[in-house]
Amino acid sequence: MEIFDDMRELLGSTEGTKAYKEARLIDIKLIKPNPDQPRTSMNKEKLDELARSIKDTGLMQPIVVRAKGDIYHIIAGHRRFAAWTMHSKKPIPCILREINELESLEQSLIENIQREKLDEVDEARYLRTLIDEIGYTMDGLTKRLHKSLGYIDSRLKLLRHNDVALAVKEGKIGIFEAREIAKIDDNTSRASLLSEVEKGELNRDSLKKEVKKATGKDFQQLKIAQIEKLKTTVSSIKFGEFDEDRRTQARGILKEIRKMLDKILKLG
Repeated sequence: MEIFDDMRELLGSTEGTKAYKEARLIDIKLIKPNPDQPRTSMNKEKLDELARSIKDTGLMQPIVVRAKGDIYHIIAGHRRFAAWTMHSKKPIPCILREINELESLEQSLIENIQREKLDEVDEARYLRTLIDEIGYTMDGLTKRLHKSLGYIDSRLKLLRHNDVALAVKEGKIGIFEAREIAKIDDNTSRASLLSEVEKGELNRDSLKKEVKKATGKDFQQLKIAQIEKLKTTVSSIKFGEFDEDRRTQARGILKEIRKMLDKILKLG
């Protein structure tokens, strides 16, 4: 395991900072991405911009890693590491953390949300992983990340439908539009609205009205399906174990129930 201790050439003006006082140089060949990293892609334009900044002014913040056998897994700093390796083959300043895999995952998620310039969908995936894998509650996340409940909820809603998440990731729609369109479960209605928004054919007020109509339609279809299912269940009830009087009474009640269900369907 090759670790470099002389950082004078690489630190520049950041040598005296607190972060660099506990940093060490590690060969980039020994550093691997976190296998649990939720991020699926990096914005090339922003990555190029970061790489130019690092080349001109140096790495302002070391990446954070943990030892895993003879290699190191990145806990925080995937973008910084990728940008560094675009212009340099030299060892990179790292802060070494001695933590287990679950702690590593938690710290990686938290630090990347707070420090890295994640797009909204990747941030949503990080938040979802914190809830599903680490066990955070929504309230716990608001306190840990100093984000509002509305902020976290709006991000998580991006993951309800893959087409909405993809549109956000590709920059075709914004958070407001995504949050509204994600309310629609019907694939055809959702795809139609996505197309209109991407073409700039709907403003915010128009979009909200269309979503309200679409979700109202979805709800109506769901209600009808549930009532039809209830009618089938009612019709399948057996009366063999009842005496004659009770059978007659039960049939009368069920007949009235079916009439009520039919009336509800007509009103819908």
